[in-house]
Amino acid sequence: MRPILVVLPTWALLVLSSIFALWCVISGWRGVSKSRAAGEDPDVAGAWQVSVFGVAQLVFFSVAVFGGWMDQFKIYSYGTCLMVGFGLAIALGVVLVRRRGLDWSPVIDMGLLAIVSAIFGSRLFYYVYNYEKRFADEPWTAFLRIDQGGMTVIGGVIFAGLAVGWYIRRNKLPGLAYADACAAPIPLGQAIGRLGCYMNGCCWGKPVEEGGFVANLFGSGCRFPRFLEEGADGVVMTVGSPPFMQHRDELGLVPDLPDVDLSMPIHPSQLYSSTASLILLVILLIVHSRKTREGMVLAAYGVLYPIQRFTVEFFRGDRLHNEDGVLVRGDWTFLGVRFSLFQAMVMVALPIMIVMAIYLLRRAEPIKDYLAGESAGPGPDQSDGSAGGDESSGNSSPDQGTA
Repeated sequence: MRPILVVLPTWALLVLSSIFALWCVISGWRGVSKSRAAGEDPDVAGAWQVSVFGVAQLVFFSVAVFGGWMDQFKIYSYGTCLMVGFGLAIALGVVLVRRRGLDWSPVIDMGLLAIVSAIFGSRLFYYVYNYEKRFADEPWTAFLRIDQGGMTVIGGVIFAGLAVGWYIRRNKLPGLAYADACAAPIPLGQAIGRLGCYMNGCCWGKPVEEGGFVANLFGSGCRFPRFLEEGADGVVMTVGSPPFMQHRDELGLVPDLPDVDLSMPIHPSQLYSSTASLILLVILLIVHSRKTREGMVLAAYGVLYPIQRFTVEFFRGDRLHNEDGVLVRGDWTFLGVRFSLFQAMVMVALPIMIVMAIYLLRRAEPIKDYLAGESAGPGPDQSDGSAGGDESSGNSSPDQGTA
C-alpha cells in the first residue's frame, strides 16, 4: 500500500507546471503552422484552447504557492494510475480509429469529455449511495470535495457513455465505428485504475483463511497496515488503511492493541478486477480486429463488463458488516443469497443489455472500409446506436476509494 506516490516541493511543482504550459503553447501553434504550410485549414480555436489550458494551470499553481495555500504537492498513487489509464486508453483509441481510416482527432475530444463526465457521474453515484452514512450531516459542498475520495465506477461509465454518445451525434460521426473504437480501450483504463485502488487501499476484498492459498500467495498475506498520520494541527494520530480500520473498529477481527499493525488477510479484489479487465481488453481487441458488423465491440463490452463486475463483487469486503457475530456482505437478499447493490443493478441491467446488443447488431451495417474512401457520414442506424461507452473512475484518497 502506497497511497502517496511522491511529495514534490513547491519549486519543483512550478518548474513542471511551467514546462507543461510551454509545451501546450508550442504544440498547439506548431500544429497551426504545419496545417498552413500544407495548405490545410488550421485549427486556430484548438490551439487557443490548448494554450489557455496550459497557461491557466500555471497561473493556478503559482497563485496557490505564492499565496501561501500550498507548501508541498502530493501526488497520489490512485490519481496517477487513473490519469495513466485514461491516457493509454485514449492513445489506444486513436490507434484503432486510425487503422479504420477515420479522423482520430475526435477521439481526443471524446476522451477529455469522458474524463470530466466520468468524474462527475462517479462522484454523483457515490454521493447518493452513501448519503445517509457519510453526507447527511455535511453541507452540500461536500459533494465537490473529491479530494477527500469517494467514487463509483458504474456512475462514471454511464455518464461518460452518455457524453460520448452526445458528442458523436452532435458532430454527425460514424456512430458505431467510433463507439467500437472507444469501447475497446475502456478495460485498459479500468485495469490500471484498479492497480491504483490496490496502492491506495480502497475497494478491498473480504477476509480469507489465514494460511490459505490466497494469503500465502502474497507472502505474509494480502494485508493492509496501521500507520501514523500528522493532522492539520500537527498532532500525530494513529490511524490505518481502510481495511485495517474496518477490521478493528467495525468487524472486531483484530484487537485494538499497539502491537497489532496489520489487517486480517483479505482477497486482493482490486487485483482480481485488474486481471479480469486485462482479459476483457484482449477479448475486445480480438472482436475489434475480426468484427463483421459495426457495433460488435460495443455490444460485447455492454454484456461482458456487467458479468465481470458481478463476479468480482463476491470477493469484495468493503461493504461487510457484522450481524450478531456473523460477517454479512451485500445489501439485498434474493433466493437466500446476499447480493450487493451493484450486483442487483447488474441482474436488472444485464438482460436489458443483451436485448439491446442483439437489437443493435441486427440493425448495424457491415463494416465499411474508410481507408478505401467509403463515406464516413453516419447512417440512420449508427446514429441511434451511438451512445458508446468510455472510461470511468474516479479520484480517491487514502480513506475512501472507487467503488
